[in-house]
Parts: sequence; C-alpha cells; structure tokens
Amino acid sequence: MLLKKINFKTFIEADRNIKTGKHEEGKALATKNLKYDELFYVLIAQAELNLKNFKEARENILNYIEYAKSKNPNVPFEIGITSAIIYLESLYQLSLYDEIADFEKSFFEYLDTNDGIYNDLFNNSYLYFALVFANKGDIFNTAYYLNQAYKYSNSDRQREFIDNYVQRISSYLQ
Repeated sequence: MLLKKINFKTFIEADRNIKTGKHEEGKALATKNLKYDELFYVLIAQAELNLKNFKEARENILNYIEYAKSKNPNVPFEIGITSAIIYLESLYQLSLYDEIADFEKSFFEYLDTNDGIYNDLFNNSYLYFALVFANKGDIFNTAYYLNQAYKYSNSDRQREFIDNYVQRISSYLQ
C-alpha cells in the first residue's frame, strides 16, 4: 500500500492545496504529516518548487528519493517521474549543471523501462538537458536533446525557441 489509509485523505488535501496555489497551506499540512509517511516529502518538494525555493525543493525530493531507494524501490511510475522532474527543475534553477548531467543517464533508463510511452510528457526535461549540455560545450548531446524537445513539444512557442537556439548554435559553429 502506497499510503497508510489514515493519511490518504490528508495527502489529497495537501496535494489539492498545492495544485490550487495554496502552496504554504499544502506544505504545512504535508510537513505536519511527514512523520506518518515519507511520500509527503514529494508534496513538500513540489510546494517549495512552486514557491521558487529551489534548494529546499531539491533537499526534500532527495530525502524522498533516498527513502524510496532504501525502503520502497517499487514506487509507482507517476511518483517516480514527479520526483525526477522536481529534482531536475530544482537542479536547473540552482545552476547545478554537472549534477544534471550525472542524473541524465538514470533518468532516461527509468523512462526506457516504460518503452518511451511517456516521452511526450518530458519535452521540458529534454530542453533542460539540451541547455545543460550546451552550457558544458557538448554539441552532440545538445543537438540530440533539442531534437527530442522539438519532437515531443506541443507548444509553438517552445518550438520557435528551439529553432532560434539551433540557428544561434549553427551561426556560432560557422
């Protein structure tokens, strides 16, 4: 069982608060109930991310990831992906590019376990990876992830950004 029955209602309430912009309320409720279930770390991390407290978001999601690795390795895919995205966005906002590059392999190994059926949900992740590798001077991986971001994007603005970015790289390389 993912959540103990007594905390399921509280988890939903905290999640609803965070999703409706009541980040502090959701975070407070999740923090209060953390002693009952470590899954509340995910909600705390999401609230911190939404509040632009990137260091705290990273710390909380790492607490959950460490717990999941040691005590509950069979985390539902959606929770695993949510955790990965919170972690990735926190790292990007904190400019921890080397840590993102280190995370890249395990992130995509995790995605590959589901035959790529969720790839379209990760176009922003692909874009983060592209920008990280561009910052590190790795043109090959930059091009690969820009292509993936473009391929799975459903936003004209994002595709325009990618096109412009590719043109700037092309101009730089000439």
